[in-house]
Amino acid sequence: MKLQKVGIPDVKPEEQFIINCLRSEFSGGYNHSLARAGRPGIRWDAVFETALNWNIAPMLYRLIKNWPDLLNASGIPDDVFKSLEAAYVKTYMVNRGNFSELVEVIKSLTAADIQVLLLKGAHLAQFVYQDIGVRWMADIDILIRKEDLEKANGLLVKMGYEYPDMAPLVWDDFGERKQVRDQAAVLDWYRTYHMHLIYCNPKAIQSLEVHWGIARTASPFSIDTEGLWERARTEELNGATVWVLSPEDLLLHISLHDSLSPPEPVRPEALL
Repeated sequence: MKLQKVGIPDVKPEEQFIINCLRSEFSGGYNHSLARAGRPGIRWDAVFETALNWNIAPMLYRLIKNWPDLLNASGIPDDVFKSLEAAYVKTYMVNRGNFSELVEVIKSLTAADIQVLLLKGAHLAQFVYQDIGVRWMADIDILIRKEDLEKANGLLVKMGYEYPDMAPLVWDDFGERKQVRDQAAVLDWYRTYHMHLIYCNPKAIQSLEVHWGIARTASPFSIDTEGLWERARTEELNGATVWVLSPEDLLLHISLHDSLSPPEPVRPEALL
């Protein structure tokens, strides 16, 4: 009986090169077969484009930079290597600014007896990869206890943060803005059915997600949030004490986050 692969696409040489780099990095170090993987016929522009699409261009830069033999033997063009370097530098600079502002948020909340736990990229970049330049982040995610939401909201508003989703949605014929939402009702909906609120400060962190849970009410999974806190541990972040998930909870959260989320419940029309 002949077995056939079903539904498994062929891996392109450029993709295989990146996979080999990651596999070597996380399984013990440089493998000399990587240099040979770059020849013949690999499209280095496609390597860069794939790394961008996979959001790992900064990480790939650091891996290649740390392995001079690979850089010398694989034939990576200088312009491609410089493009990877630029992706790393950009990520590092953006993250450095965000983490600097995050420390101020943590200190302000901690001073008010609000514990702060880092989620996803904010945890990984600092304490797993230990290089904020390799982990691209679309936003900063933190977890607080639900009973601390009101107090945290007041502190964040004083620091210049606001809800981008609460902005007026339309303008009248004379250029005047109209408030078309009942802000209190919308916030109540989020707290009932969702798991976080998004804050924005154009002069600080432009997307700060303040979580009180890691799964929505409609999720098929029951998450013991208090259990996450009980298993969490503390770390130091530039002089501020912060909490992070246990390794087991971190892996489960990342898996949950990357899985398909159920659709949100329909919002009542009265909220709009």
